[in-house]
Amino acid sequence: MGIIRQQSIRSTIYTFIGVVLGFITTGLLFPKFLSTDQNGLLRLLVSFSTLFAQFSGLGINHVTVKYFPYFRNKEKGHSGFLRLPLMISLLGYLLFLILFYVFKPFILQSNIDDSPLFVQYIYYILPLTLGMLFFNSLDTYYRVLYQSTRGTFLREFLQRILIFGSIALLILNLVDFQLFVVLYCSALIAPTLFMIASLIMEGQFFVTKPLKTIEKPMRSEMAKVSFFGLIAGFSTIAVMNIDSIMVHRMTNISLTGIYAITSYFGVLVAIPSRSLLRISSTLISDGFKSNDFETIYSIYYKSCLNQLIIGILLFLGIWLNIDNIFQVLPSTYQEGKYVIFFIGLASLTVMVGGTNGSIIANSKYFSFNAYFAFALIVLTIITNLIFIPIFGITGAAMASLISMLLFNILRYALILIKFKLQPYNRNHLWVILVGFAVYFVVGFMPEIYNYIVDIILRSLLITILFLGSIFFLNISEDINDLIKKYLRILR
Repeated sequence: MGIIRQQSIRSTIYTFIGVVLGFITTGLLFPKFLSTDQNGLLRLLVSFSTLFAQFSGLGINHVTVKYFPYFRNKEKGHSGFLRLPLMISLLGYLLFLILFYVFKPFILQSNIDDSPLFVQYIYYILPLTLGMLFFNSLDTYYRVLYQSTRGTFLREFLQRILIFGSIALLILNLVDFQLFVVLYCSALIAPTLFMIASLIMEGQFFVTKPLKTIEKPMRSEMAKVSFFGLIAGFSTIAVMNIDSIMVHRMTNISLTGIYAITSYFGVLVAIPSRSLLRISSTLISDGFKSNDFETIYSIYYKSCLNQLIIGILLFLGIWLNIDNIFQVLPSTYQEGKYVIFFIGLASLTVMVGGTNGSIIANSKYFSFNAYFAFALIVLTIITNLIFIPIFGITGAAMASLISMLLFNILRYALILIKFKLQPYNRNHLWVILVGFAVYFVVGFMPEIYNYIVDIILRSLLITILFLGSIFFLNISEDINDLIKKYLRILR
């Protein structure tokens, strides 16, 4: 468990710095210096590329997490395992290119009137998809080498530094919007190049080593894991991006831009979960290999509890500062106020689910992840079709909340039935009650005339009241240890 805590802390630090940089760029600079159409374009490029990269991976990253322990041996170049995900990813990308050019006329025709800007930049999706595809493969490879922090540093920190530099050049009128988009896309691709260089320097880029012969039973299992992993991974990523795509299709690119910026604040609630899930999935895979269910349960329980604590703290910080947030954003973004609320709650349901997805993915019931994810994408499309015409972009956020809540209930039920693992107890209830108490106490705090001072004081009060209560109630050993550590540093 020490490796989870150590790498989670390091990853959280990188993520926190990245969140600050992301807030400055996405929350402050993008709305001020880019039009809603331009913000909508950036969101669509990322959404489509993320979706296509997941499809192009053909589920191979699930194979890497589940079966790499059987190949692990640095002296033998891990039996040439790295060649497998790289070759499959390249094959998937070629398949994507064929489909892209087949459907391109339809995509162009359906967007030329409402979203001419998207039509103009549609080809940027190709290099973005390639960069994201190979980043996903190499990042997964780094994770199974117990180096989960490398990908976090590159994507959450370095990438955001480069994006900040790109928008700074635009603000200073050193580049026009067209060149800014080139720089923005380059910033998204750069982590892949740095990751390749890092693997080479560390002597882990074993692409010349021949892949050892894989016995037929394992090949068959790998194919199954890959197939169901493709469905599960693609469906999950689709749900995370389909709201933006459907807002774009059912409204216009301007509202898509408003949705992109305001949903970012809600997504902040779930960002800390990335650090934990990156390393825990590898250890859960090792746990299933050795039938160590005690470790698996410990990771599951602590992930659900600690992520609930962090998630509620972040949700309170965002929603109790909602009026201050709209002091920062231009008035045109006011329509997205409740997008922040519902996306924040949707992110909270992801946090409270802990490592449920990793447990299912690494067990013999891995196919259920695909069934649940497929049901999730169908539900998301249906709820978006119902709610967007009624509630606009708020309806898309409501649809995401409903879909993610039911998705995590299904995952919880499967783990409870198949493994008899119950991660929730009265400590979780105490966290929720403390959250409600802090909400009502801070909610009565009068507004201060200066919104910056108000944000600082309000956020400080939320943190002290919430974490102080968690500490004195002794709800989480991990959270208490961290608080004690930082109190010692302050002393």
